[in-house]
Amino acid sequence: MASQITHIVYGKKIFDRIGGHDWHDFVIGTVFPDIRYIAKLKRDDTHIYNTSEDQIPRNNSFNAGFYTHCFVDEKRESLLASYGLYNLIPRDYLHVTAVKLLEDTITYPLFNDWKSICQILKDISEEEKTYGVSHEVIRGWHDELSNYMEKGPSEELWESLLTDIEIPSVTAKQIATLASSFTAEEKICDMIREVYKAI
Repeated sequence: MASQITHIVYGKKIFDRIGGHDWHDFVIGTVFPDIRYIAKLKRDDTHIYNTSEDQIPRNNSFNAGFYTHCFVDEKRESLLASYGLYNLIPRDYLHVTAVKLLEDTITYPLFNDWKSICQILKDISEEEKTYGVSHEVIRGWHDELSNYMEKGPSEELWESLLTDIEIPSVTAKQIATLASSFTAEEKICDMIREVYKAI
């Protein structure tokens, strides 16, 4: 899985490549699946498996973004594994999550209009409501993401995001500190840059 900034950056590459969709609805779709963390949903409720780019829906921009989220999750994981990431770090929750946050740090400057994303996230789509998630939870998710994307990755925001999805504060701090330390790990950073090129 990727984190949300990375989903926007990789999603934009795919959006531009496939064409024919509305960016506003695509964005809302591509950040929606991970609402499961705060909505207390199972991953299977908001994720599709065995994806491929040629199967991205063409008739609905929200669904295209939703599917793209799932495709990015699978594609980036496959690429990172093939590049040898797990020869460098343990494949445990702390390290894997720290890499996702590092990935947000590396990808954040690759998109230059985060204000427009924050504007989009002021809206709630009808499709989001069909998953049985309350308006309040959707609003909270959008506001959380908007704050993160407006300010950009930082240890403080990482800790806040992680505790909001009910990660214990001690663990959240460990992950955020580890993610910061990974910025000095050139091999890992280079792998993430290669993923961006390959998506």
